Amino acid sequence: MPSKEKGYVELLVLSDDFTGALDTGVQFAKQGVRTSVTSKLDLTKYDLDFEGTTALVINTESRHLKPCEAHRKVKKVTLNFVRLIRSHWGEKALNRIKFYKKTDSLLRGNVGEELTALSEAVASDRLMFVPGFPQTGRTTVHGVQLVGGTPIHESSFAKDRLNPIPESSVSGIVQRNNRNVATVIVGLDAVRANRPLITESGGHNMGGVTVYVFDAVTDDDLDRVGRLLRDHQLMRVTAGCAGFAGVLPDILELPRHRIESATYRAPLLVLCGSLTELSRRQVEIAVKHGFRKTSLGIEEKLLPDFSHSERGRKIIEGISDQLQSNKHCIIATGDTTSREEVAYAKSRKIDTDRIASLIAENLAGLVRGILNRFSLSTLVIFGGDTTMALMKVLGIESLTPQEEIMPGVPVSVCNERNLCLITKSGGFGDEDVLVRIMNRSMHTAD
Repeated sequence: MPSKEKGYVELLVLSDDFTGALDTGVQFAKQGVRTSVTSKLDLTKYDLDFEGTTALVINTESRHLKPCEAHRKVKKVTLNFVRLIRSHWGEKALNRIKFYKKTDSLLRGNVGEELTALSEAVASDRLMFVPGFPQTGRTTVHGVQLVGGTPIHESSFAKDRLNPIPESSVSGIVQRNNRNVATVIVGLDAVRANRPLITESGGHNMGGVTVYVFDAVTDDDLDRVGRLLRDHQLMRVTAGCAGFAGVLPDILELPRHRIESATYRAPLLVLCGSLTELSRRQVEIAVKHGFRKTSLGIEEKLLPDFSHSERGRKIIEGISDQLQSNKHCIIATGDTTSREEVAYAKSRKIDTDRIASLIAENLAGLVRGILNRFSLSTLVIFGGDTTMALMKVLGIESLTPQEEIMPGVPVSVCNERNLCLITKSGGFGDEDVLVRIMNRSMHTAD
């Protein structure tokens, strides 16, 4: 087993999209825990050290897959990691490692299938799930997930194009398409009274997995849950969003190192692939503060390889010139409806299932063209699909998170490209987030 001084993986985190992986990874990094975020799934023994990484976050990119495919992918990635640790470091090292399934704070995606897949892969018949993220308004009360006090299926996020939210019951979401999953709700009274309601014999699902769902409405509740699980030796397999992840460094006593501050400089290029109302307002406020916005129409979003078209090259040239003049720029998807996009795709014989990926790929293609013309140091990206598309286009597999501008808005670096990336999902960040980033970039430009 590697020496403690050298450092080795003590925590494996699995996320279903890239922005989620980064906003979880930064919870460890900002506390001095060496963290790597990667989209590489076929890890080998040569990847294990990750330059002394303690927390390894893997993006499985499984949120938009069919439930059975997501289950299979997460289980395969986890089993591969377990085999590597066992063969390279031994059973003793494997027994030290903790596993965390990062879930979306709005419970979008294949939540139940992925929780089950992780549990099965590490042979655990119970999993501790803490879905709340109080700092961003996501709370859990009586086993119901709320955003700003409103049940998530009644919120403005409920009509997500790719992952609509049909209900707010955490149990209902976890058990959807999952016959072998049982759930137990651990309410606020039990959490605050340090009563776990978990016994060796009670609450188990014979032949399946039992998911214990913990209420939380404050950061103190997250701390209480963490201490409760630690005291009852229930920290091996846990789940939640970035909120509970922030508790893990203390609870697991992960080794710490000197914290490095990120440096990001003007001009900024913002890539907005998110369709949320919050992202739209964030862009509007930035434009009022001098950002130059380029909106992509329906053809510009959906024409395959748009960046190589004449119009695409003109957009790349125009934005590059503005950046050269030290102007902050935004590339945003236009306000076309899903119906209009489907109609256009059909008229061009484009597979309608590829609409979301085409939009992300075209945004990424434009950025690649701009980077070929202008030496940009800082990118701001809205949306996990857009982030992942850009990583693929640029050939980047791993990032190192460093700090957080505000909850859900991490700053990461890609050393091989000398590039700083600021990422966020569509539902995170204050309305003036881009203005704050702009002011910070001006402050660090000298």
